Amino acid sequence: MLKILCSKDAPWGDYGEILMHGMTSHLPRTSEGLLQLERTAPFVPPITFPGIGDLVVTNDFRQRLDSSGLTGLSFMPVKKARIVKLEWERWDRKAASPVIYPHSGEPVDVST
Repeated sequence: MLKILCSKDAPWGDYGEILMHGMTSHLPRTSEGLLQLERTAPFVPPITFPGIGDLVVTNDFRQRLDSSGLTGLSFMPVKKARIVKLEWERWDRKAASPVIYPHSGEPVDVST
């Protein structure tokens, strides 16, 4: 059986996508080849898609995958380049606009 992972629709368009998944495409990989992640926290979904072709999982979810019996999986650490505290998951996701929208449009530019 083949399963395809797709991102859940985020509220507020591209802004909501960045809130949910973060970004790995603005910064180059480290000299060790690691993704540099910029995102909001503390909420992080178990699986995120922060860049084209990039898939990031939490440590808890990785442990579940490791003990699942699935084979062929490999993992690399991610460099947390910029993590901004923003509890956006508590906002009304059906609202037409988010509670906070920084002038730059980038969630990681929010100061809380």
